[in-house]
Amino acid sequence: MDRNGRIDAAYRKLQRMKDEEHRLAVKPLRGKFRTLCIDPPWAYSGVPEKARPTYATMSQKELLALPVGSWAEEEAHLYLWTTNADLPDAFELMERWKFKYITTLTWIKPTFGLGSYFRTSTEHVLFGVRGRLLTRVRNIGTHFTASKTYHSAKPDVFYQMVERTSYPPYLDVFARKRRPGWTVWGNGIAEAA
Repeated sequence: MDRNGRIDAAYRKLQRMKDEEHRLAVKPLRGKFRTLCIDPPWAYSGVPEKARPTYATMSQKELLALPVGSWAEEEAHLYLWTTNADLPDAFELMERWKFKYITTLTWIKPTFGLGSYFRTSTEHVLFGVRGRLLTRVRNIGTHFTASKTYHSAKPDVFYQMVERTSYPPYLDVFARKRRPGWTVWGNGIAEAA
């Protein structure tokens, strides 16, 4: 850390290298899932070093190469997390993975984050469908409010909404923690459970 208590660039680089080693240790995923939640480790190009995450990121080319389509049932739901800056890339991923875009869900955060032109206070989830799989309920809105915890962690209220709306089996790609009833995969957790 620097003398003001902020994480410095060398520390961030070291943390990303450790996370990269962790990512290389992730075992291949097996099985098919009816509901997929994916929080890509976006590359954050054009973002100053001090604002970049401490975990390893992936380029759009690497994300496009993920075999997400083979992880999904013929009829499935996709919840794809994205930032405002990464929306075009998120739509490209959804199309590559053979999901039809349906709507955008928005996480409203009670505090401001970073931003170049406007300060970020929202994060988005593109909802897509493969096949004709409807939602289990029809009374959930397109926004939810929850506090932030640590960087990249998604709120429990989101997962509760997904479980009410979509069908198991559930997959959380690039998960940061294990959840009962979910298979997790990615560099935030060493191996699928």
